[in-house]
This record gives sequence, structure tokens and C-alpha cells, in this order.
Amino acid sequence: MSSVPGNLSALETRVINQMEHYFGDHNLARDRFMKRVMLEDDGWISMSVMLKFQRLASLSRDRYFIMRCVQKSESGLIEVDFDKERVRRKPAKPYSTFVSGEESRQLKGRIVHVRGFEKIATLNDIITFFEEDVKGVCRVNEEDPNSNDHAWKNRMEEKFLDGDSRFPESVCVVFDSDKEAKDFLARKVMFRGKKLTSELKFDSGMRNVQFSDTFDEDTILRTVWVDGFVKQPKNPENLDEFFSQFKGVEAIKKRKFRFNQEDSWEFCGSVFVTFDCETTAKGFLALQNLSYKGDRLRCMSQLDYYKDRKIFQREINQYLPGTLYL
Repeated sequence: MSSVPGNLSALETRVINQMEHYFGDHNLARDRFMKRVMLEDDGWISMSVMLKFQRLASLSRDRYFIMRCVQKSESGLIEVDFDKERVRRKPAKPYSTFVSGEESRQLKGRIVHVRGFEKIATLNDIITFFEEDVKGVCRVNEEDPNSNDHAWKNRMEEKFLDGDSRFPESVCVVFDSDKEAKDFLARKVMFRGKKLTSELKFDSGMRNVQFSDTFDEDTILRTVWVDGFVKQPKNPENLDEFFSQFKGVEAIKKRKFRFNQEDSWEFCGSVFVTFDCETTAKGFLALQNLSYKGDRLRCMSQLDYYKDRKIFQREINQYLPGTLYL
């Protein structure tokens, strides 16, 4: 949360929080537009540009009021230039240009996607609701806080400038901690008499996560998916030794994932093991009570794994017509 004095008005506090969100570590590490503008003028961004951000403009379009609010913050994060009507993150407080996958997942553990708001609700209505009725809220975003979709943001800004302040029925709410996010999820939350639907953003994000999986017609019938290596580090090096005890193992591919293009690939706890033939692959699948460091392992043929997840359907139908599925 922003460091703001207790004597500020609710509007001043919201302006400070919003500005410090824009210039905060997490947003700046991903916001290509802001970084590009900052490079043009030694970190400075004019208030005319800042007021193109829909959320800030919805709070106030008075650039001097916004700059005065920022000056009152005790965090000292943002520097103000009244003469040239511009702001920047203080050079003495540099931000990290890289956000790791681990940091991204930690933040996602505090983000709840909430939908079901009535169509006439405005973003300010929703933010006021969370600020007044929900504990532990850090901020409310009209978009995924990790998103780099500036085309989407531009569409939202155009709607706002056209006088359309209605909200598209959902928000991402960032809580101060995982516990407060889970406490919120356990509640039955009503907004103007209508029950809201909530889901941890991490859970919904995992459905869209990008994996390093590939399709290879030469190996798919002799490759096995093995899951359950939860006690392994991000980049395990000792799984080769574990699988060397099994007959016919030719290759081990550690499955990796990432949420965004900016994130590094990380081990997801499962592997694809390719055997020398289908017979040895089936023999491995027939093993009972397979475990690793006390963790029970799950196994499935790669073909069945892809069919179960409904991925590579076109490739499977093309190269293995006998296994056709829709």
C-alpha cells in the first residue's frame, strides 16, 4: 500500500495510490508504453500523457491537483515538476526491469478475479465498494495487473473519452496478502443485491499458461507423462539418475511453463519420458506405486495426456487417424 498521511481526503488517497501503482515496480517492469515515454525525457512523463490513462482521468482531470496529491505522499516515490507539468519516478529509487516468474506467481496468489457486476455500474462504484466493504484490498484494476495489452487499454480510454463510464462487468482485485484473498473467496459477496462470482487469478491463469509441450509423431506412442516431482527445484538436474533405473529410457524432457512472454521458463513438476519402443513404455505404465522422495507419481501415455487436455487435436487426427477424437 502507498504511504499516505492520515489527514488526506479519500480522493487524494486514491490519486496517490493510482499514481504510485503506475510508477511502482510491478507495473513499470511490464509497461512498455510508459518505459518508452520515460526514455524520451530522462524519466519524465507529462501530465497530458498521464491523463490519457482512463483510471487516473476518472479520478481527476486537474493536473495540478494530481501533482499536489503526489507531493503529499510520504513514500517519496514520484518527483513532481510543476513548471513543466510533468512527473517521474525519482532516480534515487530505481525499479527492477525484470520480474521473475516466482514474483509473478506470488502476486497472482493475491489477485482475485471478480465478475457479475451490473452493467450500469461504473469503475468508481466498484472501487468504492471494495474500499468501504472489503478488508485487505490493495487496489482494484479494470484489467489483469500483469497485462501488457495496450490495445485493450486504448479501447477503454476511448470509451472513457467518449463519455462511456460503464464497466465491463468484472475486475481484478489485488489483496495485501494471500490470506486476505482466500478470506474474500470464502465469503458470499453481494453487490447491489446481486451475488458476485470470484476466483483466484492464479487458478484461472493456470488454465491459460503457456507450456513447452510439443507434438512429435515419431515418439508420441512411446512417450509417457510423469507428474508429481513437487520437491524438485525450478531446474532439476538429478531426474536423469532416477529414470536410469528403468529399462529402455531414451530421453527425459522436463516440462516448463511461463505466464507471460517476459517470464523465464520454469519447471512445472512433470516430465515426458521417451522409451526405446512402445512395449517398454507400456511396461513402465504398468508399474505400481511409483514414487519419488516420498511423493506418489502419476503416469499416463503422452497420447492420452494430450487427448485428455484436448491439445494437439489436429496433429493427432492427422498422424494417428485410428485415434480420431473431436
